[in-house]
Amino acid sequence: MRLIALILFITGTTGLWAQENISVKMIDLAIDSSMQSAFVVEIPEASAKKAIKIWEDRLVPKNLLSTFKKVPRMEKTNKDTWQIDGIVIEEICADSLSITTRITPLKGKIVFATLYKTPSGFIGSANTNNDLTERTRKFLRSHAIEVYKDAVAEELDQLEKELKKMNNSYDAYSKDNRKLKRKTDDSESTLELMTNTEKNQTGATTLEELKEIEKERKAQKKYAKKIDNNSAKQKKLSKEIRKKEKEIEAVEEKLKNIR
Repeated sequence: MRLIALILFITGTTGLWAQENISVKMIDLAIDSSMQSAFVVEIPEASAKKAIKIWEDRLVPKNLLSTFKKVPRMEKTNKDTWQIDGIVIEEICADSLSITTRITPLKGKIVFATLYKTPSGFIGSANTNNDLTERTRKFLRSHAIEVYKDAVAEELDQLEKELKKMNNSYDAYSKDNRKLKRKTDDSESTLELMTNTEKNQTGATTLEELKEIEKERKAQKKYAKKIDNNSAKQKKLSKEIRKKEKEIEAVEEKLKNIR
C-alpha cells in the first residue's frame, strides 16, 4: 500500500499542485530495501540539474574556508539519487545528518524527495519529535521555493530577451523604411528634374533619356513595395510584441505569487 501511495503521489496529484503555493508532503520511500519517511515536494518548471546544484550550494555553502578544509560532498549514487554524509544543518538540528535526495523528472516539474538520517534514526519516523519534523519540512520548502523562483526567473529572462529581439526587429523595419523613403524622395526629385528638362528641350527625347526615366519609375515601385512589405511585417510583429508583453506580465505575477 505504501508503494502504491508513492506512485499515486508522483503520477496522480497534479491538480493539487497546480497552485503557486509550495507544499511538502510526507511519503514512505524504499531505501536499502526498507521503507523510510521521506519529505517530498513537487517543484514546477524546475530541472533536476539546477535543483541539485542549488541544493548542494544550500547544504554546503561555498566560502574561503572550503578551500583549506575538508567539507562534505554531494555524491551521485545512481541516475536519480544523491547522497551527502556528515553534514550539520543548524536550521534543522545540531546532529550530524546523512541526506539522501531522489529527483524524479515529470512533465513540467520535478518530484524532489529527501530523507534525513540522524544518529538516532530517520527524521519523520514515528518516534521523531514533531518540532524537528516541522523544522525539516520548512527547510526543504524553503529550498523548493528558491528552485521554483529560479526557474521562473529564467523563464522571465528568456521572455524579456525574446521581447527585446522583437523590438529590435521592429525598429530595424522602421529604420529601413526611413532609408527607403529618402531614396523614394531622391528618385522623385530626379524624375521630376528629368521630366522638366525634357519639356524644356526642343526635339524628341533620346532613347537614353527614356531609359533613365523608366529606371527611376521602376526604382520607385521597388521602394514602395518594400516599404509596404516592411509595414506589413511590423503590423504582424506589433501583435506578437503585445502578446509577448502579456506573457511577461503573467510570469512576473507568477513569480510574485510564489510563496
